[in-house]
Amino acid sequence: MIGNVDIPRAFWLTIGMARKAGLNLQEAVVEGWLTRRDLAQMIDGCSACSHHRSCIRWLAVPGEASLPAYCRNKLEIEAIHPGL
Repeated sequence: MIGNVDIPRAFWLTIGMARKAGLNLQEAVVEGWLTRRDLAQMIDGCSACSHHRSCIRWLAVPGEASLPAYCRNKLEIEAIHPGL
C-alpha cells in the first residue's frame, strides 16, 4: 500500500459507492458482516479499476442508488446489503 497513490482515492470511492447504496462499510466491519481483510480486498479491487472518473460522476448524481455494472465491488456490496 505504501507508494500506491490510488489507495486513498479507492478507499473513499469504495466507501462512497457503498454509502450511496445504503451501506456503511465501517459499521459492517464492526458488526461482523465484513472482515477488515474483505474491506481491504474491496479497496484493492477498486484501486485496480479504470473507472474512477465514472464512479466520481455517478457519486455526484443525487438519488441514484443502484450500483453501476462496472463497479468491481457491486456484488460484494449487494451481498452484504440484500435488496439493492
